[in-house]
Amino acid sequence: MINSDLIFKIDNIRLDADIKDKLEALKYVSKVAKEVKLTDDEEETLKGLLQRENEFSTGLGDRIAIPHAKWESIKQAGVIIIKPKIPIEWNALDGQPVSIIIALLTPYDNSGNVHLKLLASLSRSLIDESFKKKIIETNEKEEIFDLVKEALTAFNN
Repeated sequence: MINSDLIFKIDNIRLDADIKDKLEALKYVSKVAKEVKLTDDEEETLKGLLQRENEFSTGLGDRIAIPHAKWESIKQAGVIIIKPKIPIEWNALDGQPVSIIIALLTPYDNSGNVHLKLLASLSRSLIDESFKKKIIETNEKEEIFDLVKEALTAFNN
């Protein structure tokens, strides 16, 4: 079961991030992860994100990227949402730039496959065109928080 209260907090959302490319975005995710205490090692967390990204692009298409890492430096599972000021190139499946980054971070030694559960819960919600449109178009932190919280809660039911 995913405890969305522990995994996703409103402080995990950053809007209008001043990032220019995928590498800057992943560095920013690692920085935020340290700020919200998901990790105490920003550089190691970045390594985990880069390793996953080097295996395959996490740019899903439809202006969405879901970078994720299951890494030893990550102490607590969490979801981080980043919206860049301007869309950034991500080598997405559809070739379009990314407008929202939904990062999933989980400890390497995680019981209950939290990593896969998080990925599945958000992926299911992203199939819903209404959810996708809302999360991409809104610039309201509270609305993004409510949408993602609902997606995580829906998966538990």
